[in-house]
Amino acid sequence: MMKIAIAGTAPLWGVLLVLAGCGHQKDADDEPGATAGSAVEVDKGAPLTEAQLRLMGIKVAAVTATTVQQQVQGQAQVMPHDVLAQLLADISVAEAASSQSTAALQRVQNLAATPGALGAEALEQAQRQGRIDAVQLQLTQRKLSAQFGALPWRAGDRQLEALASGRNKLLQVLLPGVLPAGQAVSGLQFVPLDGTSADRGMRALQHWSAPVSGGSIGLSLYAVVEGSALAEGTHLVALVNVGKQVTALELPAEAVVVHEGESWCYVQSASGQFQRRKVDTSHPHQQGYAVLAGFTAGEQVVTQGAGLLLSREFGQQAVEP
Repeated sequence: MMKIAIAGTAPLWGVLLVLAGCGHQKDADDEPGATAGSAVEVDKGAPLTEAQLRLMGIKVAAVTATTVQQQVQGQAQVMPHDVLAQLLADISVAEAASSQSTAALQRVQNLAATPGALGAEALEQAQRQGRIDAVQLQLTQRKLSAQFGALPWRAGDRQLEALASGRNKLLQVLLPGVLPAGQAVSGLQFVPLDGTSADRGMRALQHWSAPVSGGSIGLSLYAVVEGSALAEGTHLVALVNVGKQVTALELPAEAVVVHEGESWCYVQSASGQFQRRKVDTSHPHQQGYAVLAGFTAGEQVVTQGAGLLLSREFGQQAVEP
């Protein structure tokens, strides 16, 4: 899914929906699935007077231009740290055993030419143990690589220790296969599914390719985020920047009303009349929504009293001064 977020600190969630206008007959112009920016003329008669606007508390704000960054949305999950910790511990044990057998073999070889030296059997035994321990170390390292991919650090690195102890978190990331060909992953960040905005999200400290398992389609990654506040097993939204920044329009969240399961806003014309217009709410940001079509910079949208306009449009009692 392609997402749009404000460049910099762009919250992904947080939608203010003003619910009003229930129990009416549906208009022909109001069918679900109307395209973003499609409009319904609701004031074909005289516009509301200043007194009526004051009584209804109608306030408007201008639609403004802004710069947005296209993003691809994927999914991520916080991995348990004990699996990585166990593999790293196994590698440490295997390294110690291999080092010990190597040293033992060196001592036997040094004594081979001296009087009273150990026999050939002792040398063969030391050589055999050295080979066993080397193979065991290699097998343990391959297990780590098979599960966690080509880690950017060697065993013993402080970054790995932070993951193994749970001080930092390892995330398994799956991105849909819609990244432009040859484009590297950039701006990787994670947003919780609890409505937290992207400016409070977490950026990846490091990421690398992960083995694809379970028939997953897309780009599989591992990523590291700083801190241990995230509970293991938590699911998050993963966001990756794609393409160049583009120009969009910023529509305030408080301008949006919901009618028949669709999102709309009211636009005030130069003559003072109002038009209900379909809103694409698939690209939220910190003050509302970034819209790519259907609006013009400078247009006045109702930011207070839109629910009353919705009620007025669908035959409920008009407000009189």
